[in-house]
Amino acid sequence: MKFTSPGIIINIFFVSIFISACSPNQSGRNSEGSITYKIDYLDNQKNNPMISLLPDKMVLNFKNNKTQSSIKGFANLFELTYVSDLNKKKGFSTLRMPGKKYIYEFDLKDALGYENMEDLEIQLTPETKEICGLKCNKAIGTSSAFEKPIDIYYTDLIQIADPNFSNPFKDIKGVLLEFTANMNGISMFLTAEKLSEIEIEDEIFNKPEGYTSVSKEEMLNIVNEFNQKKTK
Repeated sequence: MKFTSPGIIINIFFVSIFISACSPNQSGRNSEGSITYKIDYLDNQKNNPMISLLPDKMVLNFKNNKTQSSIKGFANLFELTYVSDLNKKKGFSTLRMPGKKYIYEFDLKDALGYENMEDLEIQLTPETKEICGLKCNKAIGTSSAFEKPIDIYYTDLIQIADPNFSNPFKDIKGVLLEFTANMNGISMFLTAEKLSEIEIEDEIFNKPEGYTSVSKEEMLNIVNEFNQKKTK
């Protein structure tokens, strides 16, 4: 199996569209702060040796049904940033490379990378456990993307509207805090491990200036070309 580092980072990057927030106070419904997710890659590192170079954590900022996350790679030579507005069902991603800056705007329903999980079926269960101080409900998912059913933990104690609108977990009416995803054939396990109740500046959700607007196809081609140069 050929492994392409920036391509996989983009997959992780788009997972953030359905990672929303986590609150440490079960008696309230926090709508602002940041959360750190731990990322475990489920593929054999011997087959994909560059897995060791990929980030194992992702920090997500959230405020008033908006989320923002970013991932850097290749010694910070490039940075991908993702912003979603769940109120307007719109989003944009930016790519910064040496001497170049690009932006791609889209409807959330057009997010990339979920083709392998289109047949996901969800079964709700009465089981619960605590994650990040929150009571989470358990669901079981089955899909041809996975060899066996996957466990999914989610909570409805967070003020995020329709958090799974644009992903295969849309039948779950709550924020995902522990789950497995298969993005373009690569499986990864994400779990919330840290949360912070902090003020988030509104500016991080605004479109930056000085970026060249590109289409989805152009953005993917740019990343693929960058990947080919770095893997030669």
